[in-house]
Amino acid sequence: MATDVKTNSASPDPDPVPRSRLSGAKRRERFLDMAAEIIVESGVSAVTMESVAARSSVDKRLGYRYFTNRDDLIGALVEREFKVMRQRVHEELPVITSFEERLRVNTRLWLATIAERGPLLRRLLYGEGPLEHYASTILNAAVADWAAMIATETGLDMTLAEIVTRMLLAAMSGAVDVMQTGVKSLDEVADLYSTIALAGIRAVAQGAGDNGLRK
Repeated sequence: MATDVKTNSASPDPDPVPRSRLSGAKRRERFLDMAAEIIVESGVSAVTMESVAARSSVDKRLGYRYFTNRDDLIGALVEREFKVMRQRVHEELPVITSFEERLRVNTRLWLATIAERGPLLRRLLYGEGPLEHYASTILNAAVADWAAMIATETGLDMTLAEIVTRMLLAAMSGAVDVMQTGVKSLDEVADLYSTIALAGIRAVAQGAGDNGLRK
């Protein structure tokens, strides 16, 4: 007796396409990206290893392959943000020799970075529960670099050069505020700040020279 053989008229499933897996470096960058999104949306306090893993759609244990803990992750994010700034500076400054031009370029680059990534940078450094360790590390590095340049340019001793630098960096927050009001364009604010900063540096150097305070 013949037996009906049921056949499947549907075409056989094609071989499944292997899902691409992120490399370790790319997975780490994705964790940083997701942490940045959480910080912009909800603040630094909302970042946990669990929340970042959930946003990345992976098991929370995976994050510990790349970061020791939450603080390590946030520290890496801070470093990545300022690495972007350093790369921009290094791309534009090698051909610049004058102190004045270096100051103007650095000012414009910093304001441009704030314009692009301001919400994240502000929350990282000045959000609820400021990350004082990271903020002070970045500030001290900037002070050391600029004080050395000011001392070389003007002949001021390092102590006075550092004082001037810290005052100028503090005044940068005012430039950021002006830029964010939209009253002046980024380039206009950068030019105004640079003009004021250069005049101030020269006045201090002149006064130090008159009083015999140069090195």
